[in-house]
Amino acid sequence: MPRMRKGGCWVCSKRKVKCDSSAPNPCANCERRGVQCQYEQPGRGSVILQQGTGPRSRYMTEAGIPRDRAQRACLNCAARKLKCSSDPIGCQRCLQNELVCTYPETKRAAKRPAEPRQGDAKSPKIGSAQPNHLYDDDRNESPTSERDLPQADFVGVSRRQHPSLITNDIIHPKEMIRALIDAYFEFVYPLTNHGFIHQGRLLEELDEEKAPVVLLKAMAVSASHFVETSADMTKQATQWADDVDTYIMANMGSYSLLNLQVLVLWANYYYTTGNMGKTWMLVGLAARLAYCLQINVESANGSPSEKESRRRMMWNLRILDRLLAGTVEEFSVCSKYIDNLRLPCNEHFFMAEIEVETDTLQSFTSHQEVRNISGFAALVGLFEIWREIHLFMKRVSQMMIQVDEMVQQVSALHTKLSDFEQRLPSNLRFTKQNLYLHTNAAEKETFIMLKSWWHECYCNLYRFSLPGFRESVKLTSANAPFIQTCRQQVLKSSLEQSIFWRSIANIRGARLSDPIVIVLVHSNTKTLLAIQKLPEADPLKQDYRMSEIPALLASNISSLDWLASRMPRIATVQQGIRNIIRRNIGHASAESIIDAGLPLKRRHSRQELVERHTDEQETQIQAVSGGEYRDTVDTVVSPTIVVEDLNGRFEVTQRMDVEADALRNRPIDGSGWVRRDDGPENMPSQGHVDDAPILGVYDDEAIKGMAGYVASFEMSSQYDMLFGAWLPGSEEQPSTGNFWTLF
Repeated sequence: MPRMRKGGCWVCSKRKVKCDSSAPNPCANCERRGVQCQYEQPGRGSVILQQGTGPRSRYMTEAGIPRDRAQRACLNCAARKLKCSSDPIGCQRCLQNELVCTYPETKRAAKRPAEPRQGDAKSPKIGSAQPNHLYDDDRNESPTSERDLPQADFVGVSRRQHPSLITNDIIHPKEMIRALIDAYFEFVYPLTNHGFIHQGRLLEELDEEKAPVVLLKAMAVSASHFVETSADMTKQATQWADDVDTYIMANMGSYSLLNLQVLVLWANYYYTTGNMGKTWMLVGLAARLAYCLQINVESANGSPSEKESRRRMMWNLRILDRLLAGTVEEFSVCSKYIDNLRLPCNEHFFMAEIEVETDTLQSFTSHQEVRNISGFAALVGLFEIWREIHLFMKRVSQMMIQVDEMVQQVSALHTKLSDFEQRLPSNLRFTKQNLYLHTNAAEKETFIMLKSWWHECYCNLYRFSLPGFRESVKLTSANAPFIQTCRQQVLKSSLEQSIFWRSIANIRGARLSDPIVIVLVHSNTKTLLAIQKLPEADPLKQDYRMSEIPALLASNISSLDWLASRMPRIATVQQGIRNIIRRNIGHASAESIIDAGLPLKRRHSRQELVERHTDEQETQIQAVSGGEYRDTVDTVVSPTIVVEDLNGRFEVTQRMDVEADALRNRPIDGSGWVRRDDGPENMPSQGHVDDAPILGVYDDEAIKGMAGYVASFEMSSQYDMLFGAWLPGSEEQPSTGNFWTLF
């Protein structure tokens, strides 16, 4: 039995307290504090009697109460700035999320013995000197490295294959990015203008940690609107969105393919979320950069997927340009120099990186089938016909036009739409079987939107025959056969469009998931209501298909349920469509439809710009006279130059709008010309507006312009290619540190 020194054990001597010296058992003080009781025996050095059974003083007080302040947070909690329990066997958050809990090295770690985790002799030390190991997969292999851990394949990443994004627990950036990238290719990639990023190439770069960080952030933000996320995840997505905006502004002078990808992706993101102002500006930047990089011409350099990705980006910009500019040629940023570029290929060839030869846009005007094209390429050709239809309707609503010419134009455009379907490949023709044959999500969604737009073109072509629209024309009894034929066509097309949407709900894996479909649903609802409100004496009211309209109006609303459950903005518009149906049930005439319609507002309409200029002049007068000056964005950016250059255009535009309203319900005189009625009593009132930004001002002119950000600015550009003369700029440099810490 060892003899105790008179002063007691070593711990009590250091603490200068009385020791009961109950050898060989630990003294009461050491047992209560949970420390090793040891004493010095002459000639034998220090002898450890036994470790106490009480709580460790590092985490508990001597009274057994947990300490309020932890010694240090683990690397996982520190990276997320969350409170850490600092438990010796791993903090609570890491245990719940199945993460390996690693603590940072401290200054005293080298002086005290290592404290292995209980029950795991191979686990890493709590004080790890390599914080980057938290994100690495297989680096620094050592006896205590992460590869020896049996509980995870790599440190810091959960073993769950499908992590929940709505949990309040820690989600590692690597795990979060991977989940959102998967969601991007599931929900966002199939949309109309997002299919230009090659999935296999990107995932390969992501696994090798070589993928551009700014591109991953933009894709993650786009996908975050289609998945349920927690408050922390939403905050993180907002930060990523700010990072992308900052990158675009900082690298505006860098002419690289990466910057073009970011611009196109970000322009589509803002268009999908309804921010037309930023979409308008980003499309202009992206189009000019695309022409500088010569994306509009065929290139022999690069792999098949790279060349196809460049083509898709250019045609993506063409569609966005058509949607934003509408019938205003001055606002177009994609010129005719793109017409000789080959159309996007089939989705299978793109993903398999098989190089095939496709036709150009001119092939849609030929008399043979277009080869090897995708549904997206078919949309490109259809939008050209859609634009021709709206240019014709613009002439109808703003100019004097003879009935004979109108009949010829309608017949020619109808033939173009019929021939368009016949020139499509067999797998893209509008049959019910093809909807089931498209197993790929991107192909199926594109096919749905292609057929929806095809029906929309027919409705737009014949809608002038219905009352209640800006382009409406009342014909005399001598022209009744023509107007009745047009009404039969618009009834047929609108019913087929709505029935097609209703049938999608019964097909597994098919749904309306493109946010732009709300424009088509809104237009279809207006058309059906106008048909339903025709006078009882109209022959169309005797058509047996009229009884289907109430059920189809209800199905139009329900077709937006999936989108409304994921995007609150869509839910607001869906409620607006529900309101327009409810209001028009009791209306006696279709003439009131334009006033009782869905409240919509464009970001900046022409009339709004005129009113804004007037308000700004009054504000400046108040400022000069000592009145209050409002420091807003509109007053900070001085409109003086714009007013001096465009004052005349503002006035002309205003007169054209008034003139178009006066022509809405005009008869045709005996000479065959549309008779103008200059009296103000026939001018309809302007539609109701509110702050829903996606569809534009509530009138048919806004629907023609596809809810674009339309401003009365005279735009011109000189097509000039400086071959290879561009400065390199400040493109994002490859990361030299830990890849995942950039998120």
